[in-house]
Amino acid sequence: MEGLKNFNKVILVGRLTQTPELRYTPKGAAVARMNIAVNQKRNKKTETLFIDVIALNKLAEFCSQYFKKRSEERRVGKECRLTCR
Repeated sequence: MEGLKNFNKVILVGRLTQTPELRYTPKGAAVARMNIAVNQKRNKKTETLFIDVIALNKLAEFCSQYFKKRSEERRVGKECRLTCR
């Protein structure tokens, strides 16, 4: 179990509410911002959670290139590390 204490992984699956916005920092690092809507059922009631997502570097460029909001419902999912702010 020693190796698992630094293990931090989350898989988010939801619907994009907008196409990811790609920008670059002054040092040239890619940053993509997006929002994912996730439906969650609680006590026979459906609740929608909106999760702000920030991707960095190559992951940001990947998200910007392949994740697009479409007129029909599209589900997106990506494995990543979770950081709380």
